[in-house]
Amino acid sequence: QKRTDSSTMSDRSRKVNSMICSIRTHTARILRTLPAQITFLLLFGLVLYNFISNVIVNAGIQYVSQMTDPLKLLTLSHISEHEGSQAGHLLMLLYPILVAFPVSSTWLSDRSTGNVYYIESRSGRRNFWFGKFIAVFLSTFIIFAGPFFLELLLNTICFDLSSDGQLGSSFIQGLQYELKYAFPRLWGKSRYLYVVVMQFLFGAASGVLACFSFACSTFPFMRYRILNFVPVYVFLYSGILIQSAFQTRTVLNYTQIFRMFFFTYTQEVNNLLYFVCMAVLLLLSVVIIFIKSRKDQLS
Repeated sequence: QKRTDSSTMSDRSRKVNSMICSIRTHTARILRTLPAQITFLLLFGLVLYNFISNVIVNAGIQYVSQMTDPLKLLTLSHISEHEGSQAGHLLMLLYPILVAFPVSSTWLSDRSTGNVYYIESRSGRRNFWFGKFIAVFLSTFIIFAGPFFLELLLNTICFDLSSDGQLGSSFIQGLQYELKYAFPRLWGKSRYLYVVVMQFLFGAASGVLACFSFACSTFPFMRYRILNFVPVYVFLYSGILIQSAFQTRTVLNYTQIFRMFFFTYTQEVNNLLYFVCMAVLLLLSVVIIFIKSRKDQLS
């Protein structure tokens, strides 16, 4: 009995180690690809541009009390429908393409080079697929959250933390606006924790969308790289079209949902709907990968 239990634990340990090895291998390979590096550098460039713009603006302000809260100067900040950073607007415009770009061809590249057969023979079929799936999420999270965490650090170091000015509004109006944020109670308790949570959610949402793109890329008809951008693009822009066509009270535009401080008095952001959509998208991606991992032959 002891030998059986020991053998079972040994098998589990090998499977866990194999999965961890698979995740590490795939994550390293994705992060070393040219699309992943281009995406990271582009995001960092937008962050740097936004930071330099804020430095120039604050340099012309005489009193610290008139300077805008440094946490509301981040690239992902968006105070209202008409106020926000130019870098942030450009980011949201390019986002549907950028989020799928690092992993758009990872499956096609593995299959064309034959790496898929080598890695699968060493880690096992299921470990290969789910290891790659987790690696897609982790690598995308690193690419899309990393630059913005660096921006938060830069703003914390370079700007006066006592600044409480509001973008285009008075102090009283700013307090009223804060009640419209996604998590107003969290903002009231800790401004920095609020920003960290929102940046984490942005990175996680990007990871989910990238996983969906990767899962769809495994279908036989998705043999051309350009088609791998379509699923995420259609998913994100369908919300914009529905909101525009039906004038929904709930905000469905991703350019507003993914921002830290967006609010509007005519519409509301439904956080529950946001999390449900992300969960359904992730579950659908897992189901596709699970079915793919059970096939006898790679195709």
